[in-house]
Amino acid sequence: MKTIVVKTPNIIRYETPRVKKPEIIKKRNKIKRYKHRINPTSMLAYLEILENLGERQRIVYRAIRELKSANNLMIAKHLGLSINQVTGRVFELRKFGVVREDKKELCPYTNRLTTYWKVVRRL
Repeated sequence: MKTIVVKTPNIIRYETPRVKKPEIIKKRNKIKRYKHRINPTSMLAYLEILENLGERQRIVYRAIRELKSANNLMIAKHLGLSINQVTGRVFELRKFGVVREDKKELCPYTNRLTTYWKVVRRL
């Protein structure tokens, strides 16, 4: 840092210029975001996921979205599919980051503790 010499009558002072706090500088350099607060790169990645979803994955996704929060058996009964057809699709949707675990609760059909899924991203 440079030192500045400040001359006033009968006094010579040496001062270092003040630097803005890093927090303020960081706030000014923020990336501009859209109104819905999604980075452009995130939007591109999201659209890429949408293109990669298969028909069965879309059907399971829509069922979870309609049911708000559901376990695999509830999704299977809602769609009229076997649970074996649903569990694989839910796993794939989890890998894509579209669905995540919501809670662990007793299933109304089996009365066992099961994992409930919910939609993270809307397609």
